[in-house]
Amino acid sequence: LRELQNAFQQAQLIPVDQGARESTPSQAQVYLPHAPGSQEERWQPLTRVTRLSAGRYLLRRPDRWQPGRFQYSIALLDQGRLLQESHPWEEIDIPRLCYALDQAAGRRTIARWYGQAGSETLTLHLESHLPRREYRLLQAVGERLPVSPNSTWRYCWRAIARSDLPLVAQALQSLGITSEHQITASTG
Repeated sequence: LRELQNAFQQAQLIPVDQGARESTPSQAQVYLPHAPGSQEERWQPLTRVTRLSAGRYLLRRPDRWQPGRFQYSIALLDQGRLLQESHPWEEIDIPRLCYALDQAAGRRTIARWYGQAGSETLTLHLESHLPRREYRLLQAVGERLPVSPNSTWRYCWRAIARSDLPLVAQALQSLGITSEHQITASTG
């Protein structure tokens, strides 16, 4: 995460022609690590963030050639005005970058583990999407469950063997995610 934070801060930015930018309506969104909610909820329309302090922010725009996908860049903003922007970041794992930005902002991210005493498996609840590598790990050791869109915990994995807990916890910790455990007494 530290390498991504450094790359984000050191990326070359190019001045933006304000006249051209203002004449075309933008669907750009800004990632706000300090905002409440999951990572997906922290994307806010650029037009609504006029009180942001000056600084670098992660920006995304809908990809006009691939509906449902985005193009990402780094932007220098001042009170919602786009002053400078990087070339598109195409090969970056954006969820991993969001965790790096969260960590740099001092945001605490929690994973909740649930299980019963004596049970050999656990259930994991997460607020935000995982980067590819960690997602594939959880696919290998558990089963993803559908979750209600209104739930705080957007991602749920069950049937994770207790013996896999150290491996998964280490992967989550590398993203700056803190694990909390809730083990209930078994019934019977």
